[in-house]
Amino acid sequence: MIFPRLITFLVVCLLSGALHAGYEFAWEGFEREINWDAQTGSAATGRVVNDTIFSEGGHSLKLLFNSVAKAGRAVYSRFLTADWSPYGALIFDVYNPTDLSNIQVAVLILSTDRYLAHEYLLPPLHKGWNRSLRVDLKAKKFSSTASDYQPAAYLVGRGEIKAMQFLIYPGTAAEGALYLDNLRLERAGLLAVGPLTLNTTLDLVSSVGDLDYLPPDMRIRRGDLTPLESFEGGTAWGTADADIAIEPTSDFLSHGGSALSVSFPSVPDGFDLDMTGMETRLAGTRQLRMDIYNVGPGVSVALWLEDAAGKTYQSSHRLLRHGWNTRVFDFTNQNVWNGAVIDESVLSNLKDVSLNIVSQFPGRLIFDGLESGSLTLRGAAKAGTLLSLSYNPLPNLEFIGDYRLEDTFYGDRLSNIRSASPEAYLDAGSLRLDLGEFRSGFLYRRRINPLDQPIFLLVSPHNLGREIAGFEAAGRVLNTEIQGLVASRLKYDRYNSRRPTGFGPESVATLRFRRNLTETTRLGATHLTHLSKYGSGVSGVPAQRQTWGLDVESHLSGKGSALNIAVEGGMTTGDRPLLAEGAPERDRFYFGTNLSPEWGRLNLAGWYTLFGYEFDAAFTTLGGNWAGYGLNGGLNLEDWFVFRHLKTLPLYDRSIGNNLSLNWEYTTWATRDRYTDAITGELRPRYEQESFEVALGNDYKARPNFRLSAEYENTDNQWYRTPSVIESVYLRLPLPWDLVTSWSGTFNQGRTIDRSTGEQGNNWAETYHISLERYFKFNLFLNGRGRWIRSRRSWEGAWEDIDSHFKLTWGARQAIGANTVIELNYGFPALFGRDFGLQDTIDVYTLTVKSYF
Repeated sequence: MIFPRLITFLVVCLLSGALHAGYEFAWEGFEREINWDAQTGSAATGRVVNDTIFSEGGHSLKLLFNSVAKAGRAVYSRFLTADWSPYGALIFDVYNPTDLSNIQVAVLILSTDRYLAHEYLLPPLHKGWNRSLRVDLKAKKFSSTASDYQPAAYLVGRGEIKAMQFLIYPGTAAEGALYLDNLRLERAGLLAVGPLTLNTTLDLVSSVGDLDYLPPDMRIRRGDLTPLESFEGGTAWGTADADIAIEPTSDFLSHGGSALSVSFPSVPDGFDLDMTGMETRLAGTRQLRMDIYNVGPGVSVALWLEDAAGKTYQSSHRLLRHGWNTRVFDFTNQNVWNGAVIDESVLSNLKDVSLNIVSQFPGRLIFDGLESGSLTLRGAAKAGTLLSLSYNPLPNLEFIGDYRLEDTFYGDRLSNIRSASPEAYLDAGSLRLDLGEFRSGFLYRRRINPLDQPIFLLVSPHNLGREIAGFEAAGRVLNTEIQGLVASRLKYDRYNSRRPTGFGPESVATLRFRRNLTETTRLGATHLTHLSKYGSGVSGVPAQRQTWGLDVESHLSGKGSALNIAVEGGMTTGDRPLLAEGAPERDRFYFGTNLSPEWGRLNLAGWYTLFGYEFDAAFTTLGGNWAGYGLNGGLNLEDWFVFRHLKTLPLYDRSIGNNLSLNWEYTTWATRDRYTDAITGELRPRYEQESFEVALGNDYKARPNFRLSAEYENTDNQWYRTPSVIESVYLRLPLPWDLVTSWSGTFNQGRTIDRSTGEQGNNWAETYHISLERYFKFNLFLNGRGRWIRSRRSWEGAWEDIDSHFKLTWGARQAIGANTVIELNYGFPALFGRDFGLQDTIDVYTLTVKSYF
């Protein structure tokens, strides 16, 4: 009954035509955190907060640049996860103190999970204030790869913003600065009644063809599954490890009144749980599904099969997060299994079925509701709508609630399509309140704003995730910036439910202060408290930890040169984690530094980072237990020495020499924990890696666009050492009839050396890509791509046969106005699931439709 009501409601909204525009949300004024970075290697030399020139509040962001050539481009980036479908325009102010007559600015928006780049170029700036510069998010004025960088395309994925960049084009070799301030988003709703605004997103993904396997994480109805084990009458499951406790339980259930509890110590190398009796019950099945409740933190599991002939088959390990997890082991998807192809003859002659379980901490898993499926799919689809309701009674007060309705459809033929049953739930919500110089808000299932730290984020929006509820605030007191955050992960106690039953076992509280010592130097301090409280049977997980950090960043500049410096340090106090063998004692520190000097055409960057083994890295960007350093640099060759003779080639409107540069990079890092080498007896890092790369290439807008590179890489662990050399070439070439072709090739030649025996083997692989694209002025984009992979391996001089694969994919994307995109693709996994390393063409057609209103 909900579908007819929903459709009627949407039709009324569409017919009303009450498009509300004009309300501006003050998104960024640089009164609080910055979270913008000057991109090394571009013409950007730095960015600093300025309190003398501003159009709103008391601060602006001063963007410094030094372009050494006409095609120079300064890039300043900010990463965010946002839905801009309720907005029709981005508006901002720029102060231009220069006398450059052709200086321009642009906004580049990255959207969707494919990070599609769309650039909106504004007219040349006049000297002084350029107020209310407008980027029309619905206009057909964006340039992208699909339009061959001509301003004739729409922004694709307005509701899936991943990052944005502010670009400066000086138009000549020049040094200077611009001042950016007062970024606003102009609301554009489907329906507006006073301060109440409604927006909606409609989406459909449908795949047909030889799906071959169940698309990962696709929801199916219970009636398509056959119960295998409910644990109501006990079980014969067991293990050879005496430290493992197996017993019935009733504290966490997804089916019936009993489940199976498995308690284990820390098992970093894993243990096998024998699923006794299951070897005779998998014949004739295609999928095995089980509900697993993880009482503790992350655990990984893999399914092992052994047939009567002694052959083994192992699935890839799957992560079990805290709470309920449903895992499907699909016997028809060979690409997630190691070993020979699994078919009915294998499943009918099994000798053993077991689960391999790996955990860093002592923990407990509860198994319930094992079921088998025999689904063969020729088609699957996922359809949904998101209703976003916002209420703005005052400019500084806003409530937003997103309500989601979705369903999954599938079948083995057109006449046998069924629904998994519709789901409706509150997808996300937020409350925003601006008081004075402070902005605060409550969040529900939305990502936090990152702490404004110069090197690494101690609380990462990505790692903290979206399944949270929290409160955040940012503002300025006595010229000191303050950021605060309290957040907890949500807990889902029922299988397949989007309705949380409470807070999870992990929460975080943090407070950050930052103050300008001078115009170009800022000092910051951060305190982070991490709390965790897991259930009975879990141990070794720190219950309470505190992290204390200090940081400083500074910008120095002179005529034609600049130096950016950032230093961070911190330590963790509180409970200690469970230490593995070979772990260093009291390794609770973090240190990081970045130095980026630039002299005219030459730019350099060096960094060093140490994350101690015991440093609380649960909410950091990269995690703990490693230390390393890197050096990289670039030399801009455009219009320099002999390269000044590189001019625009016939048939092209841009020079091959645009931002031509020579770049290099060296990195090396190793884990902090150690193992004892069995041959030498010395302590060595469990994993270490070293690489060096040199590359020559030009700007992505150059014609033609190319890149040549060569890289040496060596990885070393307690089992193998694998040095290799990688050479690659890339060429993008516009052709007549508005066609564009891209060619690339990579040759990887390496060696694998067994550290314990000294035996070794060689390997090589070559990969070739070719694509052909065509853009039409009515916003149709066609593309076809081919990938050919050839590889060969040897061991102790014995070479295997050459393995060769060719994969063909093609697609068409049509933008219908500013709000709707229809896309058809061939050769990708069903429902755009994970590729699982497939190398041959998948005979699957996928249709995607997305509309924002």
